[in-house]
Amino acid sequence: MLVQIGSNTKLGKGVGAVSLPALSSCPGKTAYCSKVCYATKGFFRMKNVKGSLDDNYVTSQGPNFITEVTRAIKTHKLNTIRIHPSGDLYSNDYIDKWIEIVKANPDVKFWVYTRSWRMPTLVQKVQELSQLPNIQVFASTDDTTTETPPTWLRTAAVAPSWDSYDTSYVRCPNQKNKNITCEKCTYCFKTPGAKSNVVFKEH
Repeated sequence: MLVQIGSNTKLGKGVGAVSLPALSSCPGKTAYCSKVCYATKGFFRMKNVKGSLDDNYVTSQGPNFITEVTRAIKTHKLNTIRIHPSGDLYSNDYIDKWIEIVKANPDVKFWVYTRSWRMPTLVQKVQELSQLPNIQVFASTDDTTTETPPTWLRTAAVAPSWDSYDTSYVRCPNQKNKNITCEKCTYCFKTPGAKSNVVFKEH
């Protein structure tokens, strides 16, 4: 299924998610994130999951991707979508498809963590996506990221420990209490207040 619903316990039962194969669809990855990426471990290594992600990638390149994602949103009355628990914004054409989807569903909240801001060929489209009012786009970083994220992006850091990040970064509540799902927390898909960034421990 292109849009997964309720299968990711961290997200929550009412959050839809669209994933792609990890690493191969991640042009902005670092050596560090390639090494620690959770989407290369556990559940994601299962044959049927890998096959589903490969199918999603093929669909994402085809003419029906926008229609299929929008249909799932309408059919299941989704109001929150996590883009890419696995995978990333791999091309300008693909980002354009998400721009169309987000625009077509103004009452739905979307969010995405991406390393494609590091790619000179993709950063302009990432900015265009980030300027839509119903999506929150985060620059995914780690301690080895040498570039400074653009100011128009929120930041989502991954680190071995929370201690290297100051209090301007919210520590992911789910990593402290598994009962606090993304659906309950809402921090990453709501318009930021005094704090806008988040930090995740390796997992």
